[in-house]
Amino acid sequence: MKRSYFFLISAIGCWLIPGCSASIPQISASGEIAGQKITTTVDSEIARYYLESYLQNHRSNAAIDSIFDDLHNAEADTMPGREFLQHLSEKFSVDFAALFLAKHILESNTNRKFEAAYRRELASARRESGQYISPSNGQKSSYIFLFVPGWDYVSAGPITGADFASARKIATEMGIENYLVNIKPTGIIEENARILAAEINHPRYAGRKIILASASSGGPVAALALGELLSPHDVKRVNAWVNIGGILQGSPVVDHYLSWPKSWLGRIVLLFKGWGFDSIRSMSVAESRQRFHRLNFPENLLIVNYIGIPLSGDISKRAEHSYPILRKFGPNDGFTLITDEMAPNSITITEIGRDHFFNEDPEIDLKTIALVKTILNAIQKDGALSSTQ
Repeated sequence: MKRSYFFLISAIGCWLIPGCSASIPQISASGEIAGQKITTTVDSEIARYYLESYLQNHRSNAAIDSIFDDLHNAEADTMPGREFLQHLSEKFSVDFAALFLAKHILESNTNRKFEAAYRRELASARRESGQYISPSNGQKSSYIFLFVPGWDYVSAGPITGADFASARKIATEMGIENYLVNIKPTGIIEENARILAAEINHPRYAGRKIILASASSGGPVAALALGELLSPHDVKRVNAWVNIGGILQGSPVVDHYLSWPKSWLGRIVLLFKGWGFDSIRSMSVAESRQRFHRLNFPENLLIVNYIGIPLSGDISKRAEHSYPILRKFGPNDGFTLITDEMAPNSITITEIGRDHFFNEDPEIDLKTIALVKTILNAIQKDGALSSTQ
């Protein structure tokens, strides 16, 4: 199967860089968090014990249990941050930190309600064998989905799913009007954000309720348009933003290959593919965090993050070369840090065991149906599921 050349860089780079492909321990483990069953391998005995014993209330090691209790009590009222999770990864293991984060996300009151609604819709979609059930007439006449695609969606979209082709087909068969925003396939984040802002302001959407859905590199494009470029009046056109694996604060993989001496390899591939250096750099952590920290999102905008939290035994072929690069920073989805995918004042739906490349999920169509219905139902309830994460 043909792969994006960006991931080819990772493969060659790992081969050239000592230690990049160091073996990760594979310890069989199984358990459950908030109804999500997990059967995989983890990178440490401490992660296995945390999943199989501590989280299942089968605790048998008082000393370790006490440490875990203290950690949870210390973070009881806050979402674990990037630095804290990196600390946990160094002290225990990356998989332990990922499970610790997943537990906090899933136990947030607002997340729990929204997650439960999503899981009910997913169970229904499975029973109906993925048949599309149209929403009410009121929803069909008032809501429009605008899809903001991911990197290189024209060439690589059929492989990566960055073109939202499957999601758009599902939305159409559900009776939902939808459009793909024609941003530049390999454009600079700022440039594409201006294109999106202009699209949201297009007269054809006047009086309509917009639901914005973005994926991967489309995430920072949507964030910049909503959080800075659109006026307070214009941003009210958007009722919800569904942020699917958005690299909102950049990808450390980009910074890794833009640093010397690895940058020579990256520049060769960029030249070969015709991708602009500035476009790639706009997805770096160095630029993305600075851009993201100045954004202000409307308080009444429903923001739903849809993210994967893989353990080391869950990494797909597409992520197997970049995941080791990211492990030193803590829990990641194989392309960005999990904490950097979540917008402020948002709701998060979590897929434990999936990495950045959701297109590899055999149930992606069923989950798309469930996600669309969950979002529409939440909006129809006039903020009953408000974003208070």
